[in-house]
Amino acid sequence: MKHVGISTIFGRRSMPVITAVLIEIAVAVCCLLLFATGMTVWEGGTAFAPLFATLSVSAGAFAAAFYQAKKARKKGWLYGLLTGGITFAFLTVIGLAFGDGNVTLTSLFRLIILLLASLIGGILGVGKAENHQYL
Repeated sequence: MKHVGISTIFGRRSMPVITAVLIEIAVAVCCLLLFATGMTVWEGGTAFAPLFATLSVSAGAFAAAFYQAKKARKKGWLYGLLTGGITFAFLTVIGLAFGDGNVTLTSLFRLIILLLASLIGGILGVGKAENHQYL
C-alpha cells in the first residue's frame, strides 16, 4: 500500500504555506499561554487581555512570514504583507461571526500591528545571513 502524506495531498509547493500556518498557530498559542499565566499572577491583568491577544497573534504572524520568506528567499515584504493581511481577514471574519458584529478603530490598530509584525518577519526572513552566498 502506498503511503499518502500531506505533501501528496496538497502538493510540494503548498507545504511551506501549511507549515507556516502551523508555526503561526503554535507561536500564537504559546504566547497566549504565557500571557494568560501572567494575567493570573498579577492583579488587573485581564484589562490588558485584548492587547495581549493582538501581540500573540502578531508574534505568530511574524514567525509565519519569517518562515515563508526564508523558504522563498525573495520578496519577503510581499510574503509578510500577505501573511498579515490574511491573518487579519481571518480574525475579522471570526470576530464578526462570533463577536458584536462591527469593525472599530481597534480593528484598524490590529491591522497595522499585524501588517507591521509580519512585514518585518518577511524582510528579516529574506535577509537572514544563511540565505546569502559569500566568496
